[in-house]
This record gives sequence, structure tokens and C-alpha cells, in this order.
Amino acid sequence: MTNEVLTLCTELWDLGHELFKSSPETFPAHFVGGNFLDPEILAVVPPASKETVGAPSPVLSNLISLNPLHGRVSVLHTLAFFHLFTEAEQLHIARASAGLLSAEPGSVIVGCHIGARVKGPVKQTFSGVVVNMFAHTLESWIALWDGEVFEKGTVKVEAELRDGGVGSYQELMFWSVTRL
Repeated sequence: MTNEVLTLCTELWDLGHELFKSSPETFPAHFVGGNFLDPEILAVVPPASKETVGAPSPVLSNLISLNPLHGRVSVLHTLAFFHLFTEAEQLHIARASAGLLSAEPGSVIVGCHIGARVKGPVKQTFSGVVVNMFAHTLESWIALWDGEVFEKGTVKVEAELRDGGVGSYQELMFWSVTRL
């Protein structure tokens, strides 16, 4: 992780406190800044196959990496995130995210991002700037999680495409991956 990334993340966290009129004392959530593709921040490990019983939970306020959370997360929310990456990076991030998820049935990853009726690159325009992104179809997204990331049949994947609306994303995919 470069200092530039850490500085940018820290500045955004500070702006959030300013915007919501909070402080580290009134909103003591701990922020872990870093590159999600960096194994020092989050390594790809196989999905948990049993609960992490007996091992002490990490002290969240001391985390400098997400790796101590492997197999311990019940809910992971990824909003407007996956479409920022290439197809290969999306697979890497899905595998890394799966490693965080608890083996407990009902543990879930949820998200929303750009989707498409045809898998591949899509162009979006934001404030006059054209941005290239990679979008999955419902079928390719479901297959990615149920069979490629998790062993087939060990998760329930639900996904739907919705119109993003005028001046917004073309099509949004709302989805969840739930451990069975």
C-alpha cells in the first residue's frame, strides 16, 4: 500500500466526519485503507469450511489489514464496487471476499453494480466523462459465485437487473450470495 492511497482514504474518512458532523469519538468505526487487490490488505484464501470457534476475535480498532477477518464476516456489503475492475480483477475480488465470509449458513455478501444483458465492456458517461467498465450478465455473475468462487451448490445466488434511470447507470445488478 502506498502512502498516497492511505492518505487519500484517510482524507475521505475525515471528510465523512465533517459531512456528517461526527468525530472519531462520536463515530468510533475503524477504517482500514488500502488496495483490495493487495494480498497484504486482503489475501485470497478458500472459503471457510467451518466456524472459527475458539480462536479469539481480532480487535477491530487495531486492524491494518482485513486478513485477520478471514472466515469471520457475517455480512459483506459491496455497493458500486465490482464494476470498477476488469473481469480478472472482479474474479480475484470475489474470491478474496468469499474468504472473509463465515461458514455459518445465512452469511451473505450483497451488492449492486453495473450489469448488462451481454457480458463484456460497457461505457458509461459521468459528468461528460466516458468511463469503460466491465459488466457481467445475470447468468455469468451467478456462475461466477456458484461454481467458480464457491463450490457449486454451497451458496444461493440471487441477482436481478434494473434500469439505472435517466442520467445514471444504464443497468444495475442487485445481487446476494448466501451461504447454505
